[in-house]
Amino acid sequence: MDFFAKSKDNLELLKKWLSFSKDDELKVPFMTSLRTLLHREKVEKEDPRFTEITRRLFGNITTSENLPDLGKETDSCLALYKWTDVPYEDEELLGLEIMNNLVAWEWGAKALFA
Repeated sequence: MDFFAKSKDNLELLKKWLSFSKDDELKVPFMTSLRTLLHREKVEKEDPRFTEITRRLFGNITTSENLPDLGKETDSCLALYKWTDVPYEDEELLGLEIMNNLVAWEWGAKALFA
């Protein structure tokens, strides 16, 4: 986790980003950025640090103060289900896209189907 150790500002920025998940007015922009974070291109050899940072960010959606420690991915999935189960078609589609991106990660697929 060299990325977190290099700058305390990086950690505070990521914690601030995670805290947007609790703000109802920022829910759609947060979900849009989460979809982008979880988008995974097929590459021959992926940097394991990138995978770990992505996993820790996703796992701490409901516990931003816990970062950089590993959070509970199942809690984050439950929050995602809740955000997706709304009567607004755009938000539902956005939630489904996030879930689709999540299953591209081995740890994400396990958390989603847990």
